[in-house]
Amino acid sequence: MTSLEALKVQPAFTGQIKTTAQSIISAFYLGYVGTPVAHSSEDNVEFVTYTQALTYQLTKPYTPIPSYSRWQTGYWEHVPNTPSFS
Repeated sequence: MTSLEALKVQPAFTGQIKTTAQSIISAFYLGYVGTPVAHSSEDNVEFVTYTQALTYQLTKPYTPIPSYSRWQTGYWEHVPNTPSFS
């Protein structure tokens, strides 16, 4: 299996297999497992990775990962260069 689209249409991709696969993919994408509880310091979240979470890779050149600045203090004071898409 080389793609998620191909996996989704497989007849055997149901039940516990599907749930487990979705949990693994979610952990890689979000960088954590468990269920966050809003406005609480206690939940069952465990961080798998944070700075390498796939969700941040698309915007990495333009925005820092939340709570983790790759740039110097005060970087937000200046308007960033507009990327060229030509």
